[in-house]
Amino acid sequence: DAPSIDVDAFEFITFVLTESMDTALRRAYVQFVHQVSQTRYVNHPVMWGSIAKYHETSGHLDEGIEARLKQARCLMALSWKNDPPLFEMIADCAGKLVEAWKDKADAESLNLARLHLRGIVDHQDAVEVYHQNEHYLQLTQLLASLD
Repeated sequence: DAPSIDVDAFEFITFVLTESMDTALRRAYVQFVHQVSQTRYVNHPVMWGSIAKYHETSGHLDEGIEARLKQARCLMALSWKNDPPLFEMIADCAGKLVEAWKDKADAESLNLARLHLRGIVDHQDAVEVYHQNEHYLQLTQLLASLD
């Protein structure tokens, strides 16, 4: 195991890959992700967000959703009550998840989108701290659009 992973470098590599979709780079990336996913170093929101971006770009919708869910869990586990930039990351991740679920266009996916958004919008810290925040308001509008 490596002592740590440079998440910014991983995010950049993912960006380069998703822009080029080079076959050799894709093969190396998939192998690296497979190896790192078996370690504790993958449990970082940037790592899961990058992996989700790769799957979404590759057309693997279900794998992208799974990686976004892991990203969301990592973000929600952090101390975001008094951290507006972190709450913005949570809202961005939620928006991407909802869009992916909407793309599936089935009742179960739309229900999952509603439940996920309610988990954020109805969270006591979100209501107390962010109820007037633009990202919180966007999430409430997104939830309303699903009903």
